[in-house]
Amino acid sequence: MKKVIGLTGPIGSGKSSVSEILRANGAQIIDADIIARQVVQKGTPLLERLQHTFGSGILDHEGHLNRRALGKIVFEKDEKREVLNQLLHPAIIEEVEKCLTLFFNKSKESVAVIDAALLIETGLDQKVDQVWYVEAKVDLRVQRIIQRDNITFKEAMNRVKAQPGQAENKKKAHMVINNNGDKNYLNKQVEYYFNRLMEES
Repeated sequence: MKKVIGLTGPIGSGKSSVSEILRANGAQIIDADIIARQVVQKGTPLLERLQHTFGSGILDHEGHLNRRALGKIVFEKDEKREVLNQLLHPAIIEEVEKCLTLFFNKSKESVAVIDAALLIETGLDQKVDQVWYVEAKVDLRVQRIIQRDNITFKEAMNRVKAQPGQAENKKKAHMVINNNGDKNYLNKQVEYYFNRLMEES
């Protein structure tokens, strides 16, 4: 019987690292962040709507979305981030649903993972069998965000502060994965929970 894991947690917690471990164990990964990049590629109607809403400053010189420029706008004002979410989320959810349909109808894998920071906020948690929540200390998360995105401490903190309600999200999780330690510790947790899920299947 096929199972779907919803993988969530705050920015910088290490969801991508958990996804990679799950992929190595044979799970199919549906990455909402990758989908979010695809739906706003150059020439898409959604990118045109973003440009109309937030201005031409969000595009680079070749007409592609400059994510850092957009991030500076939306992570400083809650209302602008909300407008962005209203534009993006329906398109992302539609693509995730298409991926799930393919998983159930054609995929050889027995487990799919929806990797989404806003899994619960968008209602995608209603489409999964288990919610896995990845947590890490704020200082570690900020450090990871700065290194990953090459941004300032202030920009990283704005992104952390833009995700309230994490305590409530954690309460809704079936599994909580602690990513304050090294990769070996993370591996052991993820593989333990994954093997348990496979045994239940």
